[in-house]
Amino acid sequence: MLSNFELFMFLLLVAICLVATANTFTLMARVINRGQGELYLDELPRRVVTGAMALITQGRIIRHRKLTSLFHYGVAFGFIFYGLVNVIDVLEGIFPGFAFFPDNIIGQIYRLAADLFAAAVIIGVV
Repeated sequence: MLSNFELFMFLLLVAICLVATANTFTLMARVINRGQGELYLDELPRRVVTGAMALITQGRIIRHRKLTSLFHYGVAFGFIFYGLVNVIDVLEGIFPGFAFFPDNIIGQIYRLAADLFAAAVIIGVV
């Protein structure tokens, strides 16, 4: 649990980050809209699913260089998993008494996975 000052500073930093994110995405949208043609939104659900599957499976990256691809998978999956870790850390910091399966096998597997993915990211980057 964060103290009142820490919670205030955290929420202030979140607000600053959200404003910076909105500015960046607005700039990207302007650049995309300057391009030729239209931005087609037909079959958007199928495209979102295809994009999510490409993110999760990392496509056909393992075809040619097997060892390099394994390092790439470690880094990619590590950062994807750390998105979940960050969300849970924020929830534990903001909400008093919130703990993600503290004395449970699910929580222990989650913490082990976080450690293994952190090691995979470090090894893959180095």
